[in-house]
Amino acid sequence: MKIGLFLTQVGRHEDDWTIPVYQDLLRAWEQQHSVRVFPLHYPPESAAYELYGAYVFPLGLSGDPLPAEALPELAQSVFAEVKRHHHTLPFDAFMPIAPTSAAIWRPRIGEALGGAQPWVSLAEADLVGLQEIRFGWQLDPEAATLVTEVLSNATLLIAPSRYAADLTHYHLRLAKLNSHNRVYVVPFGVDVTHFHLPEVDQRPREFIHVGPLVPVKRQDILLKLIARIPGAQLDLVGEGVLREPLEVLAERLNIADRVVFHGHVPYEKLPAFYQEASFFLLTSQHEMFGLEALQALACGTDVYGSQVGILPEIGHTAPFGSVDGLLTQLLARPRMHSERNRMRRHWLATQHYTAQHMAQGILNVLRLARAEAL
Repeated sequence: MKIGLFLTQVGRHEDDWTIPVYQDLLRAWEQQHSVRVFPLHYPPESAAYELYGAYVFPLGLSGDPLPAEALPELAQSVFAEVKRHHHTLPFDAFMPIAPTSAAIWRPRIGEALGGAQPWVSLAEADLVGLQEIRFGWQLDPEAATLVTEVLSNATLLIAPSRYAADLTHYHLRLAKLNSHNRVYVVPFGVDVTHFHLPEVDQRPREFIHVGPLVPVKRQDILLKLIARIPGAQLDLVGEGVLREPLEVLAERLNIADRVVFHGHVPYEKLPAFYQEASFFLLTSQHEMFGLEALQALACGTDVYGSQVGILPEIGHTAPFGSVDGLLTQLLARPRMHSERNRMRRHWLATQHYTAQHMAQGILNVLRLARAEAL
């Protein structure tokens, strides 16, 4: 199958883990399909290169993502580039990863590409508008309109979790979009050769959190939870704009001596942190998926958190913001057969949530949709 991917960014080489989940996808498709990738923002250079057997054609727009009103201005040059590739070697399917980055596809892309079947994979900020933390494209009327237009024109919509699918269905109903919109759930996958059980399963760390220190992750709730558990130790892995405020909050809650801020940890060193921890905590206000929770699961770590993303499907959850609810879940955790339970979690990841499952799941959806269209 000849596949085109439109991304915001992708690694320059195999050790540049810009967005690991999509590089794992390329590797799963390696040598089996003809894949061309068109990253919008990164890498900033325009020279083509090869990554896991896919050919990458950077569009050369460096810097941070543009605001919604600026995106349509990119349409002419970007669209011309993709159409040129389609004319040379026609795509069987074309995938804009997110409605916001796909706003340049305001024309009906299937018609413009001469019948190539497009589908859209939903991203983090597209379908929410969280006023409290000023997060999400739905807070901006123009951005929300762009998202609706792309959802309306997409042949397929692929959501990475049931939570994301429910959110997508809600927006389709709200916009009274036509029934040709199809929503499929294909979970993200993790590299279980990278994230796996340790050879010697000893867990010197108690609680761990991995993720950027940004408002939507709501680490403030996480710290309040730790303050309610006497003697609990927390390792925070990640960097971001909220590090200093969170350090201040830890001091105010009198838990600064029980919380370690590790800052950024390279991708290749992340498994060791999960493998050394008993519990992974994610108290996000919103997640379309929550890849860190899946990485933890593959390492056998018990997952607790908000009822967002993939967490209700793989872990123990409570409604967002409910410290009491999470505390109840943690107090009820099993005390026996810990090694067997860790093996069971890793087995769950290997059976349902690998990069190969993600790659095959997308192909299955495409083939099903093509068969139904005939």
